[in-house]
Amino acid sequence: MSKVTSNAAASGGEVIGRDGDPTVRKANAQKLKAGYTKKKRFFECCYLSASTLLWCSNVISCGRYFVFASDANLMQLVWMPLFIIGAMCLADMVSGLAHWGLDTWGTPDTPVFGSFIRSFREHHVDQTAMCKHDFIETNADTTLPLLPVLLLQYLRIWANNTSGNGYVANLHVSNIGLHVFLCTFFVLVAITNEIHKWSHQAKQSFLVRKAMGYGILLSPIAHRKHHKDPFDRSYCITTGWLNPLLDSTNFWRHMESLVTALTGAIPRANDQTMLGK
Repeated sequence: MSKVTSNAAASGGEVIGRDGDPTVRKANAQKLKAGYTKKKRFFECCYLSASTLLWCSNVISCGRYFVFASDANLMQLVWMPLFIIGAMCLADMVSGLAHWGLDTWGTPDTPVFGSFIRSFREHHVDQTAMCKHDFIETNADTTLPLLPVLLLQYLRIWANNTSGNGYVANLHVSNIGLHVFLCTFFVLVAITNEIHKWSHQAKQSFLVRKAMGYGILLSPIAHRKHHKDPFDRSYCITTGWLNPLLDSTNFWRHMESLVTALTGAIPRANDQTMLGK
């Protein structure tokens, strides 16, 4: 019996190719979907709500600065796009590092990180599953690590203002650019998975399509490169701006070689098992 025939027999008549055993993929997709529990949902609602409240408070404080602070001026507004673009680049890099780390290492049973890894494994065995997730399930996980830094920013904003600009919050000409940068960075990190989901949807809203068309957000065409077996490139999923540079310099392979040398772990071992390979 040929290898192809034996593989087909083992998988219920379906040939196992580059995408792995379809029956194994389907079974693992159901198992991973079941891993989304009511307890996880409850905690997601908690930290998503807390992060949203802190971020909104910080953004409103920044916006009010330009209206009420005596040292606010037009030139500050002219420079703000540079802070915003810088934040977009950093958010793209952070999305790539997180995506690479959770795609490449560990299993859904890994302590602490297992619940986050679970959603990435589910995405590879069923790429359209995330399109069925609501806003909370899609985005809550990315807001959890933001909570402490959002709280720190909030506390800095409401520290004593000694600048003499007459504004109630601790915002002035020397730090407003930093806080605009942080607010932009935090919101893009928070909605990275929403942008990722849009890149998998058959149809996006008008504004999202325009943003993708102008290269402001990750597009389906750009993201398609990541989903070619073995899912080992184009990890940045916010704007996707950094993918050509990181892929062409083999940045991810160098990072994997370093981790393997230090820990002995094999990149994507669990991911390949989930795919039935």
